[in-house]
Amino acid sequence: EPVYYGSVRENATVGTGVIRVVARDMDQGAQGRVTYTLADAGHDFLIDKLSGEITVAAMLDRETRDSYQLNVTATDGHGGDASVHVVIGIEDVDDNKPAFMSVHYTGDVLSSAGVGFIVLAMENIDPDLPSNARKQYRRLSTQAFLAVNESIDAIQVSTALPQYNTTISFVIQLMDINYPGYTDNATITVRVVHSPYTTPYSLGQSVFGTSVNESATIAGDPVGIAFRFPPSPITYSGSGSGASGDLTAGLQYRLIEPTSLFSINRATGEILLVGNLDRETASRHTLVVQLQQAFSTSHWPAV
Repeated sequence: EPVYYGSVRENATVGTGVIRVVARDMDQGAQGRVTYTLADAGHDFLIDKLSGEITVAAMLDRETRDSYQLNVTATDGHGGDASVHVVIGIEDVDDNKPAFMSVHYTGDVLSSAGVGFIVLAMENIDPDLPSNARKQYRRLSTQAFLAVNESIDAIQVSTALPQYNTTISFVIQLMDINYPGYTDNATITVRVVHSPYTTPYSLGQSVFGTSVNESATIAGDPVGIAFRFPPSPITYSGSGSGASGDLTAGLQYRLIEPTSLFSINRATGEILLVGNLDRETASRHTLVVQLQQAFSTSHWPAV
């Protein structure tokens, strides 16, 4: 065969058989005896020189290397040889625990914020493939006002907030669904700022989504723009000067949680890529964008 294909789980033990390469020589006796050699395997695989069976020779790690392209040469007794390529894929197993990117997440919210208001994002990673990186959250300490939106890895308002200045703090646990023993904890601290006024601005929806190629270049190139809000997303339900004219006048966008990968244009809301992406490190990023009145500490909607 011109190419052999095989696969092995990344937790396979040393000596596990992967695939056997077979070459035939029509000569008889010693002249027709075939031996095999293996190239490009490093220290991870060995080949039995007589049988052609390739076996695992070291600990494998799919997150470090997910495939191997090897070359096997078969040589007969009088020096004739032939070579074939062998491709070995490394199958993923759930061998990494999910992890928060920070041990402490903080945010502010007005006491007038309604149910569903996004307060902060909790970025986390799991290098395993999605089928082995399923996770869930649970609170290790109780409080009545905030809940986890698991679909976007965020904390949101779940019931009416206290109508006074206060701080809500609790511990949340991130748990691997396949292996509940794989966990990580983080502390959530949210400062509730009393405000008798309801939020007059709306961005139309609470969740926006997009995708970016991991090879995208950073800001300064057109593909450095990771996300643009739809045209004229802001609506106003209050009275006074905000009810007419340019709704964006005097408003600024901001990211609640700073990140080394993304920044935001405070005037337009364009989210810019400012770091190098790696899907194998993190396949999804959740950002919380908040509107803020310029020269004011009043914060309005978050998405």
